[in-house]
Amino acid sequence: MADVADAERAVREYVARINAHDASGIVALYTADHVFIDSLGSRLSGRTRLEKGWRGYFALFPDYRIEIQGMVSASALVLTSST
Repeated sequence: MADVADAERAVREYVARINAHDASGIVALYTADHVFIDSLGSRLSGRTRLEKGWRGYFALFPDYRIEIQGMVSASALVLTSST
C-alpha cells in the first residue's frame, strides 16, 4: 500500500509545483536522465533546458494550472483525470 500512497503523493506534489509555476521545483523532481516529450514529439532534456522550458511555458500561459478531478492507482502507476 505504501507504493500507491507514495506514487499518489508524488503526482500531487508535481501538480502543486506546476500550479505554483515553480519551474526549479518541478525540475527538482526529475531524475538526472529525465526526457520531456511534448505532444508534437519534441524532446527536451538536461535540468537547465527543462527549467528554461517550464519558465517559457509559464510566461506564454500565465494562467496555466491543473485541477485533478479523479485519481486511480495501482502500485507505482497513477492515472488522473484533470482539467
